[in-house]
Amino acid sequence: MKKTAIILPVILALFMQVQANSYDRSIVESILEKNDLNWNIDERITVEGNRIVALDLDNKDISNPGIYQLPAEIGNLTELRVLTLNDNDLTQLPKELFNAKKLVTLEVKNNNLLVLPNELKTLKRLQELDLRNNELIELPSQVGQLKSLVKLQLWGNE
Repeated sequence: MKKTAIILPVILALFMQVQANSYDRSIVESILEKNDLNWNIDERITVEGNRIVALDLDNKDISNPGIYQLPAEIGNLTELRVLTLNDNDLTQLPKELFNAKKLVTLEVKNNNLLVLPNELKTLKRLQELDLRNNELIELPSQVGQLKSLVKLQLWGNE
């Protein structure tokens, strides 16, 4: 009976890790599917403890269209620390993305962003924000509340 009491929590913990990894992967698969992309997921994610902590969604072949929309589910990647979305066709970022409170680096250069959501202020750990070559006219005043921000790149906007 004692062995069962010890083994059961271990098995449950392993199951939860596998479920978390599977769930995180399904979010990335959803992003690619909604944008009709056949990118290799394993080349674009970094996993620690069975959770995605870095996601590279750069469009490596700019002769083809890239990501034009991010589903709200991206906000469920709660362990995400690095997100790169360079060279795509994004015009906006979903406010749910800013649920990824551990985000340290966000790169969205060479897109078509028009505005940034006010929720940007919730990324208290954000250190690097690359918004070069978009169509931004102004930044939300909340950017000043990002106390951890050490690198902000904005050139090439309106």
